[in-house]
Amino acid sequence: MGPVGPGGPDTGATGATGEAGATGDTGATGDTGATGATGADGLPGPNITATAAYAANTQGPIITVLAAGTPIPLPNYQIMSGDITVNAANTIFSVTDYGYYRISYHINTTVSLLLGSRIMLNGSANTASTITPAVSLSNYKNEIEVYLSPGETISLQMFAPVLVGAATLLSGACGASLMIIRLQ
Repeated sequence: MGPVGPGGPDTGATGATGEAGATGDTGATGDTGATGATGADGLPGPNITATAAYAANTQGPIITVLAAGTPIPLPNYQIMSGDITVNAANTIFSVTDYGYYRISYHINTTVSLLLGSRIMLNGSANTASTITPAVSLSNYKNEIEVYLSPGETISLQMFAPVLVGAATLLSGACGASLMIIRLQ
């Protein structure tokens, strides 16, 4: 080869690019990174059971019990959320929210009686809550779970299997009570 001139060796034109080679095997998975910081707590959800009511009669009144039923007033001790209201006679409670409710009651009389007890929903007897004794009782209690819509009503009632009866509720104690709790 002869001497190289001042411009350097003579290079030829660049050739065409060749075809791409086959893809190589996937490499090993790297180590898991550190866990990120825990996010802030979210806001608390609604407290469904905050919709509740408890009412009791502690006066010991004599109640004339009719065959069609007599509502028991519960005026002496009441704790109610704003979602449950009661009428002026303290006998009919109304709910303002949809939901499943647990309703329980107790009635305690001074002597054993052959009378019945029940929860009335919208003016109709709830069969599952009804106690119709075969022998005289002085203590009645039951509880049910029902679905209620806004405006539906609840009351506690005694009824006579014959035409009329009388019940004296305990005085200075829980003569009768009603508890309403929204579950869902």
